[in-house]
Amino acid sequence: MEKSKIFSKLNIKNYNDELEKILETKIFSSDVKNLLLSMLYKIENAYKDYMTVKRETLAEKDFIAYIIHIIKEKCFEIELIDPDKPQEPKIDRKKGSILCHPNEKSILSALLYMGEEEIRISCPYPYLKEAMQEMLKVGSNINQMETIRDFNGWSWDSVVKEIENIPYNLLYQSLLMIDGEELLEYEIRKQNRKIFDKKDKAFWEVLNPINRASICLYIQYEEQARKRIQEIKKEKMARFELLKNKKDFVEKMAEEKRAYMGQIEEIDKIANSTELLKKEYHKRNALLPNKEKIFSISHLSDRLEKERNTYLENIKQCNKILEPREYVIEKQKVQEEVKFLDKVEIKPKIIEENMIEVCQKTLQYAKEEIEKVEEKSILVNWIYKIRYYRYVPFKENVYLKDVEKLEKIFKEVIGVLTKKAQEYKIWDIFSDNEELTYIVIKELFDCKMICLENALMECKYEKGILYVEYYDTNVLETKAKFEIKSVKIKKKIKLFI
Repeated sequence: MEKSKIFSKLNIKNYNDELEKILETKIFSSDVKNLLLSMLYKIENAYKDYMTVKRETLAEKDFIAYIIHIIKEKCFEIELIDPDKPQEPKIDRKKGSILCHPNEKSILSALLYMGEEEIRISCPYPYLKEAMQEMLKVGSNINQMETIRDFNGWSWDSVVKEIENIPYNLLYQSLLMIDGEELLEYEIRKQNRKIFDKKDKAFWEVLNPINRASICLYIQYEEQARKRIQEIKKEKMARFELLKNKKDFVEKMAEEKRAYMGQIEEIDKIANSTELLKKEYHKRNALLPNKEKIFSISHLSDRLEKERNTYLENIKQCNKILEPREYVIEKQKVQEEVKFLDKVEIKPKIIEENMIEVCQKTLQYAKEEIEKVEEKSILVNWIYKIRYYRYVPFKENVYLKDVEKLEKIFKEVIGVLTKKAQEYKIWDIFSDNEELTYIVIKELFDCKMICLENALMECKYEKGILYVEYYDTNVLETKAKFEIKSVKIKKKIKLFI
């Protein structure tokens, strides 16, 4: 994605001057205005390092222009919480008002939520929509907050305790890995189409477990959604059991068609009698709340016609599904949905299994994409992306690089990256031993230096131990030692050629 043109119509050359002009038109307090200017300074100060480490980001000018746009167009009142008063942050998007803590992170988070618009998303099942929308909303906010949360202008340090929702962040970062361009468009609210629409099979291999993990997390806190999912699971299981016995299924379809025909006959009877229409009008209105009452008998006639057409369509679908080919398709479709719903639980073990599957599928997708890369710049981006993904939190004190079940796939991905980087003369070939190359390179994927191109390694071998020191130019970053029987390796290695 070209990270440059999205908000170019604003053509902001000096962000501070632009923001100051906007703040002159606002009735914010001097403390709020100073806080907004300080927030902007911190973003500008950190953004270069942020873009170097993260790769899947908006261009700096687009991100800042977006924030300024929110302040100008959507924000009319900002108040700061008094530390001595027991208040919670509040955002009222209709009124354009914010109540937040008096710090840059709190006000940036509030502004990002203020800028939210309805998320248009393609989902394989209707009941996924709310769960995915919530994950995307929270995940996007956490992602954009990272600029000043984890970067301060000279270092990168993941402040996990300040991440609003660690599981949502993990799912969102996984989506960035597989479809960063589309998500970045979403983050600045391009709504001319649904996101995740018309993707290939490889993409859905990753998105399906993300969908499932999202709904598992969502129903932990939404009781009504949890009850609805339980009912849907029962319905889908019952339908699948019915589909497994074609004779019973044919009888069920015949029964449903008879019921629909009965409804059609009843509608025709009412529609052809003025007296029955009046009775139906009063009967329905007696059961409806005021805001849903039917205006007139003519409106009732229109409604009855729509209901009749719905029943006719249902009969048509019953006939269609009894065709041999359509029956097989329906059976397979329901079977896949039952399989999907089988792991939709709020048990901690099930949720963790779903999250592990998301990571494994994401890394497998990344591996396959890396194998297809033929451009140096894209390969370098993948080096940074995999390094970053290793530092995505899995739990409060656990990063993905520390998860044992991900060790194998991470090794495969790093192995492919190393081989391709050496093949394309991005990295030095400092040893013919692939296993040795991996254990030395792996440490770089665990380091926090901002610019990997500055990486320098010094090696020393003594009595079966290989000592390696990793430098960021001439500043020692980390040390490692490995037990190796014999070593043929350069003593000093400038990794990037």
